[in-house]
Amino acid sequence: MDIFKLLPLVLSVVLIAPSWAATDDFVPCSTETSSTSGPPLPTLSDQFEMRVEAKILQKNYTVDAVEYYDYKNNRGALYATTPTTRNINIYDFNTYEMFSIQGDNCTTFDMQKMDLSFFRYFNTPQGGHIKSIAQTLAFGKNFSETYVGGNETIRGIPVDHWKTCLHTVRYNVSFTIHYYFSKPGYQTAVDGVVPVRAVLEGFSQNIDRHAVVSSGYHTFNHIYDFVFYRPGPIQDETVFQTPKGIVCPGRKLTKQVPVVPDQFSMDAEFVAESYKHVGLAKEFYDYNARLVRYDIKVPKLRHSRNSTHTSTFPWAKYGPNELKIVHDFNTGYQYVVDKAKGNCSRDTIPLNLIHLDWYDARQVDPSHVRMAHAYEIFNFSSEYTSYEGKRTIRGVVCDVWITKKPRHLQNLTLDIIAEVYFTEKNWTVQVDDNTYEDTVIMGTWAKYVRGNHSRETDVNIFEFYKGHPDIDVFDISACYDDPSQKMKLMVKIPGTYDSLVLNKRVALHKAVRTAVANASRISPIRVIGIEFDSSRKTDINVWFTLLDRAVQKGGVVTADGTYVPNLQEAYANLERAVDMGMQITVDYPEGKKVLNVMPGSLITFNTAVDTGGNKTVVNTGYSGGAMAGIAIGMTVVGIIIGLIGAFIFYKRQTDVPYEVQK
Repeated sequence: MDIFKLLPLVLSVVLIAPSWAATDDFVPCSTETSSTSGPPLPTLSDQFEMRVEAKILQKNYTVDAVEYYDYKNNRGALYATTPTTRNINIYDFNTYEMFSIQGDNCTTFDMQKMDLSFFRYFNTPQGGHIKSIAQTLAFGKNFSETYVGGNETIRGIPVDHWKTCLHTVRYNVSFTIHYYFSKPGYQTAVDGVVPVRAVLEGFSQNIDRHAVVSSGYHTFNHIYDFVFYRPGPIQDETVFQTPKGIVCPGRKLTKQVPVVPDQFSMDAEFVAESYKHVGLAKEFYDYNARLVRYDIKVPKLRHSRNSTHTSTFPWAKYGPNELKIVHDFNTGYQYVVDKAKGNCSRDTIPLNLIHLDWYDARQVDPSHVRMAHAYEIFNFSSEYTSYEGKRTIRGVVCDVWITKKPRHLQNLTLDIIAEVYFTEKNWTVQVDDNTYEDTVIMGTWAKYVRGNHSRETDVNIFEFYKGHPDIDVFDISACYDDPSQKMKLMVKIPGTYDSLVLNKRVALHKAVRTAVANASRISPIRVIGIEFDSSRKTDINVWFTLLDRAVQKGGVVTADGTYVPNLQEAYANLERAVDMGMQITVDYPEGKKVLNVMPGSLITFNTAVDTGGNKTVVNTGYSGGAMAGIAIGMTVVGIIIGLIGAFIFYKRQTDVPYEVQK
């Protein structure tokens, strides 16, 4: 018989469960009961860990095994090391699954279809359950044990000796087992009787690894030394879980993945062991607004003991200072701001960076990208995701999910194996002064495999806050220092400052930005500098600035291929919307309210004055007609004086939302 079948058989017969089919029982070779008096038969705990050294004499080699049995929590595991392999078998009786692991490979077995199984189980309405010691231990008065005596010593330990003969009809195997337990009164590490050794001698038909009976018979002789036995709860819970990074195809999803929000902000610590580098980043993510921001510093990646370089980092060309990187998936553009110098670079969102652990873009075709959902950023896969169990991350008990998926680059494919850690439900996480949340993502681990090459990255996540980031965090005004690239505007809405703005500014601010962006048909980050005039009695002046688009060669299109309006086109769109009755829907704390923008109230600050609601446009330079006569020239001068007076008046109001354009 194959040792991988016989080892579980003997271990189970001696200590727990037969390795044959889950419902197959052993019977004594004889119905005679023991006639030799002796001490009471020993019992084992319903939870224990045991280490076994198995000497397979007829094969001339040794196998080391560790068995974990936990009846209370309905689980079991066997770790076995042979001269050539290391096998791990983990049993999930609730789902009737056994996970057999060799190296990085895992196979999922349905225990209900297995001919051989190390642990036996019985069926319940909720699934399978590992059998108790009383049900599975082939040792006791029902198996005709004979007490041999108590005068022997094994490994220096005085022992009591029993023996029995067992037979299984299904495979026509008979064998004698000698059991040796420490004598009562002998002090052991667990303060009680412990198993010391089992010797098995038998005769069997030949059976292959697939439990197929073949012709011929053979004898076998094994010695099993139980060198460690610890009863009680298993101290290392992870022994019942598949090891880190091991994917078992076909495994059932026993716990649903928590909802990953469409909007969040977080701090992250990236640990790249292969580069001996720890990096820091801050991320703001808003899937609904199609905006992402990263704050990062270009790392110095070490490839040898005496050299560092930054060339492999995608944003190294922007310098060593901390960078604010904004990705606008409404337009497909990237804005990179040097936070120390304040300068800005504009470009299309790169297509060739999707191998990065946290990258937010996915390639649609050679010319376009789309925004990745948070599930994709955290490497969840619709093809394969399973629940692994619990693990302690930074001292916090977390639920662990594992996923595997390919990621297709322009010229190659990477296989990604990733784990994601969420706090257990009975843990709470403080995310700000007065907010506590549960089921918060604590980190991820990912392994990227390409052929024989791989790299791993751990990401520790801090201050993960679920909710819309303030749109101002995506501010790109530093990228528009040319006055011709922006336009200051104003509209009027009926109502009083106290009723619409006072203590409600945040809600109205968000609503105005959304309404103006939608009406202008531009990204919301091109609407900045929103302020409200508190000096009006019956209406409110709403001031804001529109920014121009980022212009690239070959035309300007969004990530999905639609046209991006320039500044003048955006203004025309907005003007048309205002004249047609533009509305602003505000989500106030007390409920939603729709505000109507006054038709015809749109004016530009640089070239207009407010004349009681009518729009008056004034040129900032002299036209040919103005040079034709003194009267027209004086009119222009008068209006300019009026502008200066208006400016001085408004500058004295503490809530004035604008300044002189330089």
